[in-house]
Amino acid sequence: GLISGDLEFVDYSSARLRSAFYGYAQQNEAIDQKYTHASNLRIGTEWRFMPFSIRGGYAVYGSPYKNGINDGLKSSYSVGFGMRERNFFLDLTYVFTKSSENYYLYSGELTEASVNTIENHRFQTTLGFKF
Repeated sequence: GLISGDLEFVDYSSARLRSAFYGYAQQNEAIDQKYTHASNLRIGTEWRFMPFSIRGGYAVYGSPYKNGINDGLKSSYSVGFGMRERNFFLDLTYVFTKSSENYYLYSGELTEASVNTIENHRFQTTLGFKF
């Protein structure tokens, strides 16, 4: 079996647009004003019972936004099943991701926000052949 973890620090405000033909000063200033740094955490496990394996994981992605209008926090849960033989492999995975955001029909000063919960269900399949 295997248990792994990954902690990542990302500074979204340091992203820059560059071009030899255009300065992007206004856009880069907007990036610096809107975004900040965030921490992302991913943990997972995999257990093998040859030729089969099962796996599961959890990830939380911190908010990249500086002002807090939307928290931007996102959580994902995953579970998977795999089969490996000498000449091929097959992996099936289900990922559930959940986040929430404030939605303003008009300007934030004129009305209250509606909190929307966003759920994403994703199924992934990988089939590979070794030759």
